[in-house]
Amino acid sequence: MVEKKYKVTIRDGQDTWTEEYADPKEPDVRKFFQNMVDRRNESIERSYGSSAQHWELVEIMEIASMEETEKKAKKNTCATWSISLDVDCPKCEEYFNILDTPDFWEDRQLDLGEHETARSRGIEVTCPECGYEFTVDLEY
Repeated sequence: MVEKKYKVTIRDGQDTWTEEYADPKEPDVRKFFQNMVDRRNESIERSYGSSAQHWELVEIMEIASMEETEKKAKKNTCATWSISLDVDCPKCEEYFNILDTPDFWEDRQLDLGEHETARSRGIEVTCPECGYEFTVDLEY
């Protein structure tokens, strides 16, 4: 079982700070930390009088354990394939991704990464910039 941790923010006059605490294992966590602050304030009053600066409990926030955070990161993180088939037009030298041309896959029986096959040689391509038609051999 993973132990919970809490970030507790406290204000002392103009100063505010946050500290980490282990799970107090109390049903009412807010009440536990408020009691901690109250005990500190009582101790300060006994030592310095009622005019002494008092702590104020500002916020309590549960911190996910490293293990839980790593599980969430693994669960929620996705990798996206990014595949391109890049060429320079021999006429205008425009660099473009052949896969972006609307009819590239039409009537073609190619596998991703296919090269050095009869189907991957002499592919007809039209430059989207200047309209020049030429053939390419696909490489991986």
